[in-house]
Amino acid sequence: MSMNHMRHGSTGARTQRSVARAGAALAGATLLTLGAALPAQAATDVTAGHADVVAVTSAHQVGSIYDQFGGTFSPWDTTYDYRLVFDVAGTGVTCSGGVYTVPNDFSIEDDVPFIGFDNDSASDYEIALDLVSGPGDVSYTASAGGLDTATGEVLTLASGSHQHGAWTFDAGSCGGSHSFVLNVDVLEASPGTNGADRDIEFVING
Repeated sequence: MSMNHMRHGSTGARTQRSVARAGAALAGATLLTLGAALPAQAATDVTAGHADVVAVTSAHQVGSIYDQFGGTFSPWDTTYDYRLVFDVAGTGVTCSGGVYTVPNDFSIEDDVPFIGFDNDSASDYEIALDLVSGPGDVSYTASAGGLDTATGEVLTLASGSHQHGAWTFDAGSCGGSHSFVLNVDVLEASPGTNGADRDIEFVING
Protein backbone atom coordinates (compact mmCIF):
# COMPACT_ATOMS: atom_id res chain seq x y z
CA MET A 1 0.00 0.00 0.00
CA SER A 2 1.26 3.45 -0.82
CA MET A 3 2.64 5.45 2.11
CA ASN A 4 0.19 8.20 1.25
CA HIS A 5 -2.73 5.92 2.09
CA MET A 6 -1.39 4.50 5.39
CA ARG A 7 -2.01 5.97 8.82
CA HIS A 8 0.90 4.23 10.64
CA GLY A 9 -1.01 3.45 13.82
CA SER A 10 -2.24 7.02 14.21
CA THR A 11 -5.81 6.01 13.39
CA GLY A 12 -6.79 5.85 17.06
CA ALA A 13 -5.81 9.44 17.82
CA ARG A 14 -7.46 10.68 14.64
CA THR A 15 -10.64 8.74 15.46
CA GLN A 16 -10.73 10.22 18.96
CA ARG A 17 -10.59 13.71 17.44
CA SER A 18 -13.41 12.83 15.04
CA VAL A 19 -15.55 11.65 17.96
CA ALA A 20 -14.72 14.85 19.86
CA ARG A 21 -15.73 16.97 16.85
CA ALA A 22 -19.04 15.10 16.59
CA GLY A 23 -19.67 15.65 20.30
CA ALA A 24 -18.89 19.35 20.00
CA ALA A 25 -21.27 19.67 17.05
CA LEU A 26 -24.03 17.94 19.02
CA ALA A 27 -23.41 20.22 22.00
CA GLY A 28 -23.56 23.26 19.73
CA ALA A 29 -26.85 22.10 18.25
CA THR A 30 -28.25 21.62 21.76
CA LEU A 31 -27.27 25.16 22.73
CA LEU A 32 -28.99 26.53 19.64
CA THR A 33 -32.09 24.51 20.48
CA LEU A 34 -32.11 26.06 23.94
CA GLY A 35 -31.93 29.50 22.40
CA ALA A 36 -28.36 30.35 23.36
CA ALA A 37 -26.86 32.96 21.03
CA LEU A 38 -23.47 32.20 19.50
CA PRO A 39 -21.19 35.19 18.78
CA ALA A 40 -20.47 35.96 15.12
CA GLN A 41 -16.80 36.08 14.18
CA ALA A 42 -15.62 37.73 10.96
CA ALA A 43 -12.78 35.84 9.33
CA THR A 44 -9.70 37.53 7.88
CA ASP A 45 -9.48 36.87 4.14
CA VAL A 46 -6.26 35.50 2.63
CA THR A 47 -6.58 36.64 -0.99
CA ALA A 48 -3.03 36.31 -2.39
CA GLY A 49 0.56 35.36 -1.62
CA HIS A 50 2.45 32.32 -0.47
CA ALA A 51 0.07 30.45 1.83
CA ASP A 52 1.21 27.45 3.87
CA VAL A 53 -2.19 26.35 5.11
CA VAL A 54 -0.44 23.69 7.22
CA ALA A 55 2.81 24.58 8.96
CA VAL A 56 4.45 22.40 11.62
CA THR A 57 7.13 24.07 13.73
CA SER A 58 10.30 22.44 15.08
CA ALA A 59 8.45 22.24 18.42
CA HIS A 60 5.59 20.29 16.76
CA GLN A 61 3.09 23.14 16.94
CA VAL A 62 0.56 23.15 14.09
CA GLY A 63 -0.72 26.29 12.39
CA SER A 64 -0.54 28.30 9.17
CA ILE A 65 1.81 30.86 7.61
CA TYR A 66 0.40 33.50 5.26
CA ASP A 67 2.83 35.92 3.58
CA GLN A 68 -0.01 38.40 3.00
CA PHE A 69 0.00 38.95 6.77
CA GLY A 70 3.72 39.18 7.37
CA GLY A 71 4.64 35.51 7.03
CA THR A 72 4.33 34.92 10.77
CA PHE A 73 3.21 31.61 12.25
CA SER A 74 -0.49 31.54 13.22
CA PRO A 75 -1.22 28.62 15.57
CA TRP A 76 -4.51 26.76 15.27
CA ASP A 77 -5.98 28.00 18.52
CA THR A 78 -9.05 30.00 19.46
CA THR A 79 -7.65 33.17 17.84
CA TYR A 80 -7.21 31.61 14.38
CA ASP A 81 -9.74 33.30 12.07
CA TYR A 82 -8.46 33.05 8.49
CA ARG A 83 -10.21 31.87 5.34
CA LEU A 84 -8.72 31.50 1.86
CA VAL A 85 -10.50 33.44 -0.88
CA PHE A 86 -9.92 33.00 -4.61
CA ASP A 87 -11.19 35.81 -6.85
CA VAL A 88 -10.45 33.90 -10.03
CA ALA A 89 -11.34 36.34 -12.83
CA GLY A 90 -8.23 37.17 -14.86
CA THR A 91 -6.02 34.73 -12.95
CA GLY A 92 -4.45 31.36 -13.75
CA VAL A 93 -7.34 29.56 -12.05
CA THR A 94 -9.50 27.73 -14.60
CA CYS A 95 -12.95 26.13 -14.55
CA SER A 96 -14.24 23.26 -16.67
CA GLY A 97 -17.43 21.27 -16.09
CA GLY A 98 -17.98 23.06 -12.81
CA VAL A 99 -14.55 22.07 -11.43
CA TYR A 100 -12.12 24.86 -10.58
CA THR A 101 -8.40 24.09 -10.84
CA VAL A 102 -5.81 26.12 -8.94
CA PRO A 103 -2.51 25.25 -10.69
CA ASN A 104 0.81 24.41 -9.10
CA ASP A 105 2.37 27.63 -10.35
CA PHE A 106 3.99 30.11 -7.98
CA SER A 107 3.19 32.99 -10.38
CA ILE A 108 -0.46 32.87 -9.28
CA GLU A 109 0.43 34.18 -5.82
CA ASP A 110 0.19 37.77 -7.06
CA ASP A 111 -3.55 37.20 -7.63
CA VAL A 112 -4.72 34.29 -5.43
CA PRO A 113 -3.32 32.21 -2.55
CA PHE A 114 -0.58 29.76 -3.55
CA ILE A 115 -1.42 26.99 -1.08
CA GLY A 116 1.23 24.65 0.29
CA PHE A 117 2.45 22.68 3.30
CA ASP A 118 5.55 23.07 5.49
CA ASN A 119 7.08 20.77 8.11
CA ASP A 120 10.03 22.06 10.14
CA SER A 121 9.82 19.27 12.72
CA ALA A 122 11.95 16.14 13.05
CA SER A 123 8.91 13.88 12.43
CA ASP A 124 6.79 12.95 9.45
CA TYR A 125 3.19 14.17 9.67
CA GLU A 126 0.05 12.82 8.03
CA ILE A 127 -2.61 15.18 6.70
CA ALA A 128 -6.22 14.18 6.10
CA LEU A 129 -8.88 16.34 4.46
CA ASP A 130 -12.62 16.03 5.11
CA LEU A 131 -15.43 18.02 3.50
CA VAL A 132 -17.50 19.63 6.27
CA SER A 133 -19.70 21.60 3.87
CA GLY A 134 -19.65 22.62 0.23
CA PRO A 135 -21.07 21.79 -3.18
CA GLY A 136 -18.57 19.04 -4.06
CA ASP A 137 -15.27 17.35 -3.38
CA VAL A 138 -11.82 18.91 -3.09
CA SER A 139 -8.49 17.37 -4.08
CA TYR A 140 -4.79 18.22 -3.92
CA THR A 141 -2.17 16.64 -6.19
CA ALA A 142 1.62 16.89 -5.97
CA SER A 143 4.61 14.75 -6.92
CA ALA A 144 4.95 13.68 -3.26
CA GLY A 145 1.33 12.55 -2.91
CA GLY A 146 -2.11 14.03 -2.59
CA LEU A 147 -5.36 14.58 -0.71
CA ASP A 148 -8.93 13.85 -1.77
CA THR A 149 -12.15 14.34 0.17
CA ALA A 150 -13.85 11.77 -2.09
CA THR A 151 -11.42 8.91 -1.50
CA GLY A 152 -9.96 9.85 1.89
CA GLU A 153 -6.40 9.86 0.52
CA VAL A 154 -3.91 10.84 3.23
CA LEU A 155 -0.79 12.89 2.50
CA THR A 156 2.50 12.19 4.30
CA LEU A 157 4.43 15.41 4.84
CA ALA A 158 8.01 14.35 5.42
CA SER A 159 10.22 15.84 8.12
CA GLY A 160 11.89 19.04 6.95
CA SER A 161 9.86 19.20 3.75
CA HIS A 162 7.92 21.91 1.96
CA GLN A 163 5.56 21.33 -0.96
CA HIS A 164 2.94 22.82 -3.23
CA GLY A 165 0.61 21.23 -5.75
CA ALA A 166 -2.54 21.67 -7.81
CA TRP A 167 -5.96 21.95 -6.14
CA THR A 168 -9.40 21.18 -7.57
CA PHE A 169 -12.73 22.35 -6.18
CA ASP A 170 -15.90 20.76 -7.57
CA ALA A 171 -18.36 23.65 -7.43
CA GLY A 172 -20.95 22.04 -9.70
CA SER A 173 -20.94 25.05 -12.02
CA CYS A 174 -18.58 27.73 -13.24
CA GLY A 175 -19.30 31.25 -12.04
CA GLY A 176 -20.79 32.56 -8.85
CA SER A 177 -19.47 32.21 -5.32
CA HIS A 178 -18.84 28.80 -3.74
CA SER A 179 -17.84 28.05 -0.14
CA PHE A 180 -16.01 24.89 0.93
CA VAL A 181 -15.35 24.24 4.62
CA LEU A 182 -12.63 21.62 5.03
CA ASN A 183 -11.50 19.89 8.19
CA VAL A 184 -7.71 19.72 7.94
CA ASP A 185 -6.42 17.02 10.30
CA VAL A 186 -2.66 16.97 10.96
CA LEU A 187 -1.14 14.15 13.01
CA GLU A 188 2.41 13.01 13.73
CA ALA A 189 2.95 9.75 11.85
CA SER A 190 4.85 8.08 14.70
CA PRO A 191 4.31 7.92 17.62
CA GLY A 192 1.22 10.00 16.84
CA THR A 193 1.27 12.09 20.02
CA ASN A 194 1.39 15.53 18.36
CA GLY A 195 -1.09 17.14 16.01
CA ALA A 196 -4.15 19.32 15.60
CA ASP A 197 -7.16 19.76 13.35
CA ARG A 198 -9.00 22.83 12.15
CA ASP A 199 -12.03 23.69 10.01
CA ILE A 200 -10.83 26.15 7.33
CA GLU A 201 -13.03 27.83 4.74
CA PHE A 202 -12.03 28.12 1.08
CA VAL A 203 -14.11 30.48 -1.07
CA ILE A 204 -14.10 30.38 -4.88
CA ASN A 205 -15.47 33.55 -6.50
CA GLY A 206 -15.98 32.88 -10.20
